Amino acid sequence: AAFMNCYSLEEINISGEIDTLGECVFWNCAMLDGVELKGELQSIPSGTFYNCQLLTGVDIPESVTYIGASAFDNCITMEKIEIPESVTIIDANAFRNCYLIDKLNLPPGLTGIGGGAFINCYNLSEITLAESNSVYTVENNILYDKQKTTILTSAPLAISGKVEIPRTVKTIQAYAFAGCTELEAIDIPASISVIDEGTFSYCSSLTEVKVPDGVKEIGVMAFSNCDKLVKVKLPATLNTIGQMAFYHNTSLESVNFMGALKSIGDGAFLDCHSLKSVTIPKNVETIGQYAFGYKSVNDGQSAVLIADFVMNVIEGSSAEKYAKSNDVDYKAADSGLKKVVFIVICVGAVILISVIVVVIVRKDKKKPETEAKKVEEEEAIDEEGYESILGDGESSENEEYIAEESEDE
Repeated sequence: AAFMNCYSLEEINISGEIDTLGECVFWNCAMLDGVELKGELQSIPSGTFYNCQLLTGVDIPESVTYIGASAFDNCITMEKIEIPESVTIIDANAFRNCYLIDKLNLPPGLTGIGGGAFINCYNLSEITLAESNSVYTVENNILYDKQKTTILTSAPLAISGKVEIPRTVKTIQAYAFAGCTELEAIDIPASISVIDEGTFSYCSSLTEVKVPDGVKEIGVMAFSNCDKLVKVKLPATLNTIGQMAFYHNTSLESVNFMGALKSIGDGAFLDCHSLKSVTIPKNVETIGQYAFGYKSVNDGQSAVLIADFVMNVIEGSSAEKYAKSNDVDYKAADSGLKKVVFIVICVGAVILISVIVVVIVRKDKKKPETEAKKVEEEEAIDEEGYESILGDGESSENEEYIAEESEDE
């Protein structure tokens, strides 16, 4: 870290005899705007140009194979970066907050990209990668792993309308679609279990979100600053809503909460000015500070209550405690109502049992009568059968024969 925090350093020339740089060597050289790298450098180590805010570009030598974690992190005026074909690994947060980079041409031999390598590169309009790459692929300016199970990032200025995420995708990395200001709708597959930090933040054209069953967690700031978002439908599987997950969604009017939900983080719905009421399930255990019913003031330094906001809660629940301790208006379903419901259910059960008993008794009472009637019918059938077998004519002939026999004797 030889030149760390040299705030007045403006220019540096690395000669051809140097092949190694130390980590964080130009860390926080805020005025550095000219860098010339020569020689056989093997890597741009971690934190090399971190927070060099006036650095507009760097020519990386063809000998470099590794770009370290946060190597160009927070180089907010960097407009272009040429990554040589020799590079095989780009580590975590390497180009984070490089807001002005407009094109990203990834080398064909790239085998590793760390988490958040291109977070908040809002000006990206194009991502390209050779089809021959064996580890990653690009489709419609979205960077996937080769099997399309993970989305790493996207080019915000190239994403518009509706995006359908393939059903093979199981992971969307943090901030993957952040700043996609023309994204209007997103089809999230049921294969996703976590919506990570900032995934859809600053998607200012997004109007409605349906989070599919299977999602258990919505991360920190996942849908924050989605100015046109009006309606959110949450799944029954959702367990956790992270801090500021829906922060500053000023148009949000409707959100449903299901029974599995346990935790709602700090400021989860802070600055949702159009949200006038919510109904919180009784099994929510934790609700963070300013989660509901508040708007920020003084550049976010404090918060005040939103007028006419009401929470619908269950008596004795964590939601009721939150409302009371934060002076939020609320309506509680009281225990008396529960008792009435319980009595109604009990009375209904008694009536049902009584009806069943009456039916059984009547059926048993009717059974002997039915059997007696059946016996009478069988006897009648026997008599009729006897007569039909003998016939009227045969009967009279037999009687005459018996009379003649008696006279002869």
